[in-house]
Amino acid sequence: SRLRSLRIVPLTNGTYTSASQSNLFFDMNLGGVPVDLGISLVKPPAWDSSHYKLLRLLGIQEISAILVAKHIIELHARPLDTVHRTSLPAHARFLFYHYREATPSKLWVITTKGRCVRASQVYMDHQSASHATLQRFIDLTGVDVLQEDYYVQVPSSIRQEWIQWLSSGLRMNVAPRVEGDGNLTPEFVKFTTQADTKTLLNVLRHHWHHLQPRLGSDGIKALKDVM
Repeated sequence: SRLRSLRIVPLTNGTYTSASQSNLFFDMNLGGVPVDLGISLVKPPAWDSSHYKLLRLLGIQEISAILVAKHIIELHARPLDTVHRTSLPAHARFLFYHYREATPSKLWVITTKGRCVRASQVYMDHQSASHATLQRFIDLTGVDVLQEDYYVQVPSSIRQEWIQWLSSGLRMNVAPRVEGDGNLTPEFVKFTTQADTKTLLNVLRHHWHHLQPRLGSDGIKALKDVM
């Protein structure tokens, strides 16, 4: 209708648009909605005003954490468009704050090499998340490591909780990664060929509590064969 084409919808950025624009939602002070999701936030008029009632009749509804999280999860289920690269930390931060219970383990993250990689294949070398021996593993294998910007996405008062969630919620690695079938990953195999015996044993000793329940018989045999 002609009414939907009128620029009578006030956005939070100070501009006006029409109700024909897609993904318009009333701003509910949710906070931290990533800017790359194609969601436009509408500045709500007074709840009892005729303007608010008109906007509701035009189909504009309140935004919710579930709705934003759904947008993020659907986006990360597909091959990543480069337009979203710089917003990836914000995607993870929003899920941490608002929707931890439905976090996908295949979230895209940015590495120190500037690559976009699935979180479950990335390593974390933050001192509060991983043991110092992991740095030697990283140095010898050249694996993908989480970009440092992620660690300062939240206030220091909850940073430890955030880092723990990055590891457990997104399944990022703080120990040598093992394949789902219990075999050694390519980087683990590379490490066994690059490390001297003392370094190999030191890494295995510090991470054995993590590795033991994940290693299959073939993986354990592969380790025995190099020692």
